[in-house]
Amino acid sequence: MRRELLVLHSASVLKTIDAPRVPLGPAEDVRAALDAVFGEGTWQDPSEGLFDGPGFSLLAKMSIFPLVETMTLEVWGERDPFRHINALCAARGWQAFDLGSGEQVAPR
Repeated sequence: MRRELLVLHSASVLKTIDAPRVPLGPAEDVRAALDAVFGEGTWQDPSEGLFDGPGFSLLAKMSIFPLVETMTLEVWGERDPFRHINALCAARGWQAFDLGSGEQVAPR
């Protein structure tokens, strides 16, 4: 099953629509955090990386202006990737939301 997630900094979640977002961080730091949790990814360009986990795949897409404000994660495969996504978000103060349902999926 394919799912698309939106990742935001936890401090951005409760802000109004007009308030500036708290960034996830510099692109190099965000890429390093993804590599640390999912193993070294294949980066097509600085804003898009593909990861192959144990029984799942993940495509990360970042907005870089020059800091990463948001990131989407597209995940698919036979095994559950959410233990890894939870570890990523919990360690960095981020939250992940399912774009289909709006449900918070990490951290849990």
